[in-house]
Amino acid sequence: MTRNRLFGPVAAGLLVVGTAACATIQATRSQPGKVTGGNFTPGRPQLTEFGANAGLACPVGRFNTLLATEVERQAKAAGSPVPKESGTLCVVADSFLEWPGVDDPSRQVTNFTSEWFGMAVPVKQVNVAVLATDDPQQIAEHIAETIVSFGRTVPTARYGAVTVMLPKSDRFAQVQSRVVLALADDNLAIAPPVPRRLNLGETATFKGTLLGDAADPRVEVSQVDGQVLAPEQKPGKEFAAALPCGSRPGAIRVQITADLAGKRRPVANFSVACGTELASSVPIAPPKGPADAAGQERQVFASVNAERAQAGLPALAWDDAVAGVARGVADGLSDPSRAATAASSAQVQAALQQAGVASSLVEVNPAQAPSAAEAHQRLLSSPTHRANMLNPDINTGGIGVAIVAGKDGRSTAYLAEVLLKVAARADTNSTASQLVAAIAARRAEAKVPPLKINPTLNAAAQKYAEELAAAHGDLPESRDEQILAEVRKGYKGSVSMLSGASTVPLDYAKQPKLIASGPDALGVGVAQGDHPKLGRNTYFVVILRGTSR
Repeated sequence: MTRNRLFGPVAAGLLVVGTAACATIQATRSQPGKVTGGNFTPGRPQLTEFGANAGLACPVGRFNTLLATEVERQAKAAGSPVPKESGTLCVVADSFLEWPGVDDPSRQVTNFTSEWFGMAVPVKQVNVAVLATDDPQQIAEHIAETIVSFGRTVPTARYGAVTVMLPKSDRFAQVQSRVVLALADDNLAIAPPVPRRLNLGETATFKGTLLGDAADPRVEVSQVDGQVLAPEQKPGKEFAAALPCGSRPGAIRVQITADLAGKRRPVANFSVACGTELASSVPIAPPKGPADAAGQERQVFASVNAERAQAGLPALAWDDAVAGVARGVADGLSDPSRAATAASSAQVQAALQQAGVASSLVEVNPAQAPSAAEAHQRLLSSPTHRANMLNPDINTGGIGVAIVAGKDGRSTAYLAEVLLKVAARADTNSTASQLVAAIAARRAEAKVPPLKINPTLNAAAQKYAEELAAAHGDLPESRDEQILAEVRKGYKGSVSMLSGASTVPLDYAKQPKLIASGPDALGVGVAQGDHPKLGRNTYFVVILRGTSR
């Protein structure tokens, strides 16, 4: 949230302070975080485990008592669940008592702070405001309205709030109070606690229980190499999974989804350091990247390849035609009338075929955020989308970004990552020789006489394969007859043919017809070309067999 929109009821008395240097923290238990060199570090030592921590508590004082009473009163009056105060959320809120500037902390910062204090369920939002009052009752009334409103849509809502009076100054003569409110959905409990860091080769067990209306958990564990573990879970509330730290250092991502009101929704998302140290700070703002969409596209693509490099995978090749398809997907995501289907597999495959880059393996990662870089970071936190990026079979990609300006002057970036497998160009002569050898081995295994390569059949097969590739697999019947007519003159009976398109040409050696008795001459042709379904550089194979006169 920005500029304290959540504190709407006190807008008339709202002030925003440009820096936090004027704040006087009087509460003895307060330990606000600090910003140094553009990086934020919470004031308290970070916890080393995920799970409940009884040592984190809210301040004991009049304000928190008044707030709890007011939350209960307003919730009962509205007939909605009563959100509960959380010691962990109070500590999170306290961390931002000296937050600089006029904007609330970004999601990247709040997620980092959530994990710092052992929260597997990230804080939903943190709001920082300066109010033109020091009356704790008045502040409690305003904050309670926000908390209760949040609780209407989040039955297991929890909150933490802290406030401190600011000194008068030449700029602000009236009394002011800084207020920080943290809100979260307390929908699961972890027990026993889970380490936030593992050594290489170490495995931790992750267990817990869903709370509230959440049911039927699904756990996805994205390993450092991008492979996703999804252990089967029993219906109900309990869940368990192993968190293996392999031989490569990096981050393990964990996401838990559950059934809520008939829909599958994410309820937890966190990372475990594997063979690396826990981060000690987080940038308060994403690094400034290109302002234009094209620059952001290249920036995201570089980030995808950096992630692949860390996992020991080769870089993807940029493809302008694929990027054009990705831009079309991003434009569709930005259009409310098309957003629901813009990234569907069928639509993307159709667009790729029109662009001449069809592939048998296509992955699409859609997201939106204030910038493409932030949208990409959200995809990295999703085990499924991260696995798409780290698929070892993917070798080509393109990024699309659509930037839309909002009525408030802020922009939203719609991101589409289209990643696919494109077969490489190959030495088709070598492939044909390998196929001939595979056919010979297959016939030897079946104990039938070998077929001898016939130069005439071989030339005809190669010519047919090349024209078949040029026609994208759809050679006119008239041309088929023309190519084979001369070949048939020199052989007894007819010349039989096997032909088709494949990504694995040597599989043609397994065809049962190739071990049939009768023909004694063989011709093999292999070419590469584009196929409407199998994609670029598909192998087109032609095998001719005949009986010499």
